[in-house]
Amino acid sequence: MNNEKGFFLPYVLFIIAIVYIIVTTNIAMYRNDLQLTENQIEQVKIETLFQMQREQFKQEVQKHGLPSSETTYHFPDGKAKIAIIRSENQTHELNVSITTNNNHRYTIINTLTTSDNHPNLRNEDYPSIQEKPIHQ
Repeated sequence: MNNEKGFFLPYVLFIIAIVYIIVTTNIAMYRNDLQLTENQIEQVKIETLFQMQREQFKQEVQKHGLPSSETTYHFPDGKAKIAIIRSENQTHELNVSITTNNNHRYTIINTLTTSDNHPNLRNEDYPSIQEKPIHQ
């Protein structure tokens, strides 16, 4: 009963276990934050590529009319492909496939409306049919 040489060992092991759990949890949270940040940056790139290709497509339609085949645009952050799915009157349904430089791919189905009087396009800045992200 008087031998107290191992008295602090359970306390030390308990404190080490708590410190280990805290450190590994913080490391896991940091990795998740890095992944979340990367995904947010890619989302901003996707949205920027979408707006850039839409404006360039509008300008080309104003100058040359609707293209008959798939159109591809190359930008610094990636590329965008546009294919016309369906055209009725002045409403055109577009399939836009966007690929960033980090190989994140998204496909967005979007409508574009042209005016009767002249080839100027109405200002529609947001997808109106549906958005379907396709993750790789």
